[in-house]
Amino acid sequence: MNIIRNLKRMKSPFLWVFFLFVFTVMGCQNVHPPARGVVLNPLFGENMVLQQKQKIPVWGTAEPGGEVTVVLDEQKQKGIADSAGNWRVNLAPVVAGGPYELIVKGRKTIKIRNVMVGEVWLCSGQSNMEMPVSGSWAKVMNAQEEVAQASYPDIRLVMIDKVTANRPQKVAGNSGWKECSPKTVPQFSAVAYFFGRYLYKKLHVPVGLIESSWGGTVVEAWTSGKTLKELPEFADVVQEIESDTRTKQEK
Repeated sequence: MNIIRNLKRMKSPFLWVFFLFVFTVMGCQNVHPPARGVVLNPLFGENMVLQQKQKIPVWGTAEPGGEVTVVLDEQKQKGIADSAGNWRVNLAPVVAGGPYELIVKGRKTIKIRNVMVGEVWLCSGQSNMEMPVSGSWAKVMNAQEEVAQASYPDIRLVMIDKVTANRPQKVAGNSGWKECSPKTVPQFSAVAYFFGRYLYKKLHVPVGLIESSWGGTVVEAWTSGKTLKELPEFADVVQEIESDTRTKQEK
């Protein structure tokens, strides 16, 4: 109010224009336009499960400087894409349940439906984790009966693509989240499925299982370069990999 009274006392039109310009610029400094080209990390998709009882991170990429708005269960949070185009929004914890709709807004709106909140587990390993519930090499007792009874729509399954990389990756391709059913469970990890089913029956909350397994891989492939460097026989190999400019190669 004091500023307005002082402006009224000014007799020079030039000063009026100058101060109005300054105030306008100051007021616009923290305003960011809705982001262009918003892309969610591939882990976010319909039928997914978000972790209960903790902050829920939602992230992706967009044009630098743009504002991204994330809405879930009547809460709304905003984030700004940094100079590299990365953005991340942390939602407050949500109780187990659903289905919810996850909405991500920039210049355009992305809607992810049938989202549940519950327990999310990463199931990773070699052939003992990759062995499916049913198939030519599966060793599950009563496999066909287990498949026929695998109707658990609140258990959600997603399989990570088999892709090698010399460096940590920000994106993991996958086949998309699917509700557990006799159609979706046969090729899914038997260990992961039975573990998830146990959790579901024990906790009575939705369960999300992320299978990232690759049978026959050597243990060194699952070990960080920093750790392998401590073993003399691997030091040269790690150095060669770190010098490789390629970041990704297909199976």
